[in-house]
Amino acid sequence: MSSNNGILASKNPDVFVKEYDSNEKILGEINEKCTEEVKYFNWKRVQDGEKLRWKEVEEKVSKTAFNDLFNKELELTAFRGHVQIVQTQYIEMRRLRENLKDGNIMIWMDFAENYNCSAVEEIQSAYWNTAMVSLHTMVVYFPEGHTKKLQSMVAVSDLVQHNATTVFTILKKTIPIVKEEYPEFTTVHYLTDSPTSQYRNRYVFQILANHEADFGIKGRWNNLEAGHGKDPCDGLGASVKRTADQAVKQGKCSIQGASDFYAWGMHCEESGSKVKYIFYDQNDYDSASAELLGRPQTNSIPGTMKLHAVVPSLVDSKVL
Repeated sequence: MSSNNGILASKNPDVFVKEYDSNEKILGEINEKCTEEVKYFNWKRVQDGEKLRWKEVEEKVSKTAFNDLFNKELELTAFRGHVQIVQTQYIEMRRLRENLKDGNIMIWMDFAENYNCSAVEEIQSAYWNTAMVSLHTMVVYFPEGHTKKLQSMVAVSDLVQHNATTVFTILKKTIPIVKEEYPEFTTVHYLTDSPTSQYRNRYVFQILANHEADFGIKGRWNNLEAGHGKDPCDGLGASVKRTADQAVKQGKCSIQGASDFYAWGMHCEESGSKVKYIFYDQNDYDSASAELLGRPQTNSIPGTMKLHAVVPSLVDSKVL
């Protein structure tokens, strides 16, 4: 946000909140330094060809109009609260990760953007009909004293729906592998983003309520605030896709679907890669879906989007 003779505010939320800890402070600086016209940038959906896309658009308004807009619509009080939650979550998650008790692990997980398959040489029609591979990235953290500090894992599939059933399908594949690595673990702390279609909904609450019965271990679920920035799963997903693209371009492999991607990943494991790969298909998904549908359904919980941590009851593990 700036004017010809005005101020320049950082786009970094942490820096912005630190510099301007109140609406009055930034409005006072605007009134003191800005001319009668204020220029600022705003994210808007604009027409781009045949589609609407989010773009940063320059806006110009009078100083009076901007002050009104600032007070009524920008809701910086709520924004500061959001930034504080993000900061607190990262502090607490770091503390948990660095001080895991014996028998506890933490799994940070997220769906990466789907991988678009390609070939070294392909006809034009193949370019417009490329297969997509779903990648669910996970970083497993172990307590101090374990032989490993962490283990990176990627679940691969040609099923591109990212929902609670998919999450359950992946956990049914993941937990047994982690148990082989660390048989003594009794509690898992999940750390995920907050999209309602994937991790923060009543279906995931149902999975958590039955977690100990299903897997023989206790589960706790932590949802990060939206817009929390990059995390280890983002780096893992980007690294895996970049390495796969390089292998294809160098002619070392052909990846035309999920089974090819998984085969390439297993070859990487055999060659010394520290990333473990898991594969799940339609049969795995259907089996998990039938298992979930055969249970009493969890009621919707008012205020779900405000929940950042969900823990089963100590009295009854099936009560959250």
